[in-house]
Amino acid sequence: MLRCIVPKLATAMHTLVVNPAHQIMEPFEAVMSWYGLIPEAALLGLLDTEFFPKFFQVLITWLNAPTPDYGEITRWYGGWKSQFPAELLQNESMRLQFFRALDLLKQHVDQAPGSVVPPGARENLSYMRVVEERKRATRPQTAPARATDDIDLTFKEVVERFAEENDVTFLPKHGSMQEGKQIYTFGKRSVYLD
Repeated sequence: MLRCIVPKLATAMHTLVVNPAHQIMEPFEAVMSWYGLIPEAALLGLLDTEFFPKFFQVLITWLNAPTPDYGEITRWYGGWKSQFPAELLQNESMRLQFFRALDLLKQHVDQAPGSVVPPGARENLSYMRVVEERKRATRPQTAPARATDDIDLTFKEVVERFAEENDVTFLPKHGSMQEGKQIYTFGKRSVYLD
């Protein structure tokens, strides 16, 4: 399943344009409909490489606007966060991404002149940040990785399993080839398999 489905999901997520003015959700919803059917590590890898960079690019651009609407940005943040299943939001990687976004938002609000920030915005963001910190502090223990009994695995399948069991991103890079071989993202490295 990883070999067939995940690259197609990566392509779908790659087409997603994060646009607060006119958000088209179909690519995102198509990918998220596979939650629970593909390994969580594969989905998290897709989100880390295809969704969150776009999300943060829009957030930073919006925060650096001459007069950002912090209430609207906070609602946008909450709207995106609400699109993810609660179980997925329990994953440490997801928590860190949303905490990072909340932290950026709070930093900008704290640095903005008082006349630009709507009443209660600072307090609201402080509260949201404290809630996220508490969630991070009380995160549940993860289940141990499952043992594999498969003997007839290719090297690529072994790498896919390792990545899945250890929460390491392993995805093909779109259009990237080296010596005629597909380049993959493996964690923070680019690799190809011989």
